[in-house]
Amino acid sequence: MGKRVIGESRERAIATLTEAFARDDLELEELEERLAKVQAAESLDAIATVVTDLVPATAPMPTRAIVPAADAQP
Repeated sequence: MGKRVIGESRERAIATLTEAFARDDLELEELEERLAKVQAAESLDAIATVVTDLVPATAPMPTRAIVPAADAQP
């Protein structure tokens, strides 16, 4: 596995962790512990295990279209 692939995976994991912290899904201490694990990880599996319980940073947010009732089509 190339360093580039691991680096990209690490960056995605860090983004996932920081977004989870911003949503109050993680406390500061847990964020710091997980970030340290991600930084020390030497494989994709090791990185993945740190964030498997969190919503990925790249996951699309659910949205609803807001359309006035008069414009809605059946």
